[in-house]
Amino acid sequence: MLFLCSLLGVEAQTLTVWRQADRYRVPRVIYLNKMDKNSADFHASVESVTDKLSTVPLMIHLPIGTGSKFTGVVDLITMTKYLWNRTDPHDDGKEYYTQQLERTKDAVLYENAVAARAHLVEQLADIDAAFGDEFLAHDDVTSIHPAAVTEAVRRSVISQQAVAVLCGSSLRNCAVQLLMDAVVQFLPDPVERSVQAHPFVRHYGNDLCALAFKTVHDRQRGALTFVRLYSGSLEAGSSVYNVGRECTEHCSKLYQVFADEHREIVSVTAGNIAAVSGLKQVSNFVVDDVYIVWCFDSVCNRKASASSLQKVPLQQFQTVCFSLSQPNLE
Repeated sequence: MLFLCSLLGVEAQTLTVWRQADRYRVPRVIYLNKMDKNSADFHASVESVTDKLSTVPLMIHLPIGTGSKFTGVVDLITMTKYLWNRTDPHDDGKEYYTQQLERTKDAVLYENAVAARAHLVEQLADIDAAFGDEFLAHDDVTSIHPAAVTEAVRRSVISQQAVAVLCGSSLRNCAVQLLMDAVVQFLPDPVERSVQAHPFVRHYGNDLCALAFKTVHDRQRGALTFVRLYSGSLEAGSSVYNVGRECTEHCSKLYQVFADEHREIVSVTAGNIAAVSGLKQVSNFVVDDVYIVWCFDSVCNRKASASSLQKVPLQQFQTVCFSLSQPNLE
């Protein structure tokens, strides 16, 4: 997810983040935030994406009003209005209602949405060959089924030929719900991403393959190791094999971390990040090292299997820091 301010569009630091995403071939969705600000300019921000990032922006949303008059968005795929109550200052934006866009009731907005949808499907027809046949079979762009458009957008985003663009106001929770839906609709699932970006995962099949990438020291819980799962699942109380240190370790507890809130969970599956307590060898690592932990049923046979995977090219993971500071908890 790439978050841009709708007042400024693409900024200098955006280019650095974009180049990093290009380097690691990360599919992405752009979210234009702060549409409720008076100087917000949706179309200028989209143009800055085209000019400065050299990519094809696929407009999924069309804002309904700007600044203080921003009340919601039009989903150009389904031609549906999503509206929030902006008159109540105590409304946190969690509740919203939908209306189908109609020519008679929303004359100007309807014409703008039809034009924007026509541009969207034309872009998809140029990028995606499968959707091009669907496009040629319809005279009216509004008659193309939303599912076909969604699949075309997903294929274009995953192949990194284009990027989906959404908008909203995070402060008021306007369109944030749609942003969460877009993650599922347009971005690759963990299995797709792991196979594409991390070929070594195929060696593990359905067994656990996870990267321990960070350790923090919590005053109450002690050392917590953050792991990202590429395949399989990890359960609290299970044992894992540390390929880097060639030893067995015990996972005491698992946590989902939300800022300073830690929610204890019983298991975590591929594609997720969790904090693990009890990994003593990993928690003492030097930041230049990379560790893969691998689940096993019995130490002997799984450890032997793990030893055969020692030559998996772990150098794909590069060091992102070279020092480690720990607080004095005494």
